[in-house]
Amino acid sequence: MADDCEVYCRYRGGNLSVHIAAHPGEEAYAGDALLEAVIGPYLHGGLSLGQLCRYAGITINGYAPPLPTAVEILKEGLLDLSGETTFLDLGVICTHPSAIEFYDDIVNNLSEVMGCDDVNGNWHDFKLCDRGEFAIGWRMCLARRSGPMYTMQHWPLEIANIEGVGSFPVFGLIQHAAFQANNPPRWYTYLCRPQKPAILLREKGGLDVDDLWLRLSFPANDESSRQLAEEIYNIFVRRFPPATLLAYNIDTGERVPDQDPIAPCPFDSRVAAWVAGGEDRWFWGTQSCGIPLGYR
Repeated sequence: MADDCEVYCRYRGGNLSVHIAAHPGEEAYAGDALLEAVIGPYLHGGLSLGQLCRYAGITINGYAPPLPTAVEILKEGLLDLSGETTFLDLGVICTHPSAIEFYDDIVNNLSEVMGCDDVNGNWHDFKLCDRGEFAIGWRMCLARRSGPMYTMQHWPLEIANIEGVGSFPVFGLIQHAAFQANNPPRWYTYLCRPQKPAILLREKGGLDVDDLWLRLSFPANDESSRQLAEEIYNIFVRRFPPATLLAYNIDTGERVPDQDPIAPCPFDSRVAAWVAGGEDRWFWGTQSCGIPLGYR
């Protein structure tokens, strides 16, 4: 800055923040917030200096860094956050069979969408890929049979090569990993063991689940793509209808209404059935004010 105050810009999880130091020599992050805005998809964190300057309408010593090239876009995982591209990001904790059924729902019910494995380009190849010591999973593409072709200007997620069909820009991407039985639980270390037994998802004795993510992107002025995205969203809601979680004191079984989540979340019917199948089963566990909380 002209007054020698430092500026701190951060883009993480789709959130862009800009802070400026109150005085020269002080930390910028502890200073005033000039901007706090959600500009990208959930969990996205790739933003070039050229994009930042273009979107914010600023220059660096009078110089505007160029926007990234097509090669840089693909290599760095960048997206068009100018407002010319629309994104739909959906997530749910679900079982592996439900994830496969959701993918099938889209491919089998929407004639405009083709399904393919993005690793080998094989049509409908449900290839399980090793994802580490404790997990297996897959990553599949949704390509359009017809409609406007994307260009690098609109920054598609990637290109899928489908054997016998050709190359198609990816309209959407579905990712899921199924955790194997009896792994070390993710949340165990954050939950003090209650007096009564409690089994959480992903804990030993729990249900094999993990996060499923659906990502779609299309030009904001493309009405046919918007309609298709709405149809896919409706399929998601039918497969994973929203449900309201309730908080309980695991030790006493009493309700703790002030700890209820604010909004409903999408739910896998298999997960709901597992939680309902035993008094010691909980969708999620945590602590608040020394109380071991469980959610169902």
